[in-house]
Amino acid sequence: MVGIAAVLFVHSGPNISLREAQDALKRGDTVTAIRLFEAFRKQPEVAEKANEGLATAYLKAKSYDQCISVCRQSAARWPGNPVFPHMYGLALFQAGELPLAEEKLKAAHSLAPGDSDIAYDFGLVLMAQQKYDLAAKQFESLIRKQDSALLRVLLGRAYLNSNRSVQAVQQFKAALRLDSKLPLAHYHLGFALESLGRLNEAIEELELESARQPQNPEVLYRLGHDLLEAGRTREAIDKLEKAIAGGGGAAYYDLGKALFMENRIAQALTALEHSIEINPHSSSAYFQLSRVYQKLGRKEAAAAALQHFYDLKKTETQSGGMATSRIP
Repeated sequence: MVGIAAVLFVHSGPNISLREAQDALKRGDTVTAIRLFEAFRKQPEVAEKANEGLATAYLKAKSYDQCISVCRQSAARWPGNPVFPHMYGLALFQAGELPLAEEKLKAAHSLAPGDSDIAYDFGLVLMAQQKYDLAAKQFESLIRKQDSALLRVLLGRAYLNSNRSVQAVQQFKAALRLDSKLPLAHYHLGFALESLGRLNEAIEELELESARQPQNPEVLYRLGHDLLEAGRTREAIDKLEKAIAGGGGAAYYDLGKALFMENRIAQALTALEHSIEINPHSSSAYFQLSRVYQKLGRKEAAAAALQHFYDLKKTETQSGGMATSRIP
């Protein structure tokens, strides 16, 4: 499954220049492709294909405004062609216009319901929109046509984010059976096992992922979190410190908790202060901070931090599952 910008066009006949444009697009030379497609988009006999290629070239070149402009004009001229709403939707997706991207990709999917690339990209946009049940249906349909490890991971993520953790575990295990080296598959499986409270199994999976990606801060953070939850505090501190060193600022909160448990109070205070700098709306960080202040004998500061915790809890929304921004 290749998904984004998978539309490449094959033509017969004597039109050498259009074939050259297609070849340039295929090898990633978007500058040449754009120049050649532009030259042919007004010739009636090849205009539709030239505009398809031009829209795809602009998308691959990350020229999203130009891609949208070509798609808008071309969709009006050739309303039955699914390529234009497909490329339009992908350009909007890359530009962060998620509701409009979903609208365009839904239109493309309606025009070509059997197109696997459109269905795949539509599923990704639904995931980004947190419409996990609908995304799961897209990936389920694609798997029935042609199974793959990546699709199993995406389906597992959709299940996990819709609180179907048991099914998510099954999908992540299926992904690893199909491709034992798939990046982040052990990470996702560990996350799902963690959500079921199966911490020892989760740690095993995360350690496997960490062995493959020893510098990945997100993997180190998740592993440190689970080690902390399992009571393996000193091991947790090691992983969390490495996560932070690699840019994983989210690990400061768990590091603060772990250091507090080890009675390293001054270091715990520093870690929690960093955590609040990164996420000032975290009620949990203020609760832990109040405990640290209490231990240090700073009663007024402890009371203020605890009050801040209660204030934040009143407005805090609950969120579950795992982030969908990163597609393995």
